[in-house]
Amino acid sequence: MTNTNLSLVKECMTSLDLSAFTGKRHSDVLRDIREMSKSWFKVTQRNFADSEYIDSTGRKQPMFKLEKDEILFIASKYNDELRAMIITRLFQLEKGKIQLEKEQNRVLRIDNDRLWDKLDRQDLY
Repeated sequence: MTNTNLSLVKECMTSLDLSAFTGKRHSDVLRDIREMSKSWFKVTQRNFADSEYIDSTGRKQPMFKLEKDEILFIASKYNDELRAMIITRLFQLEKGKIQLEKEQNRVLRIDNDRLWDKLDRQDLY
């Protein structure tokens, strides 16, 4: 069963953590990360960080260390609800940014109008 609680996504996780988080086999997560790496690099100019761990038999096994943005990119492949949550949140952030820019522009217009009023009241000649 996959988990869609974004608050559980830490700032940094391994592919093993991601496997447990999504309910997918680690080998499948590794395969998916490798398949998605070209797209990720094309957009971000960053590679996923290769690493390894020691399994229960003492053998070195591959894994990836992933940052939060990388985790969300990969995890969104597995879960439509998670993908929808990410997209919705991005739109909320963008809407908030637009609202903030509108408010900043309004304040600048007021300040500009006050400045012109002040200049009009002064005898500049």
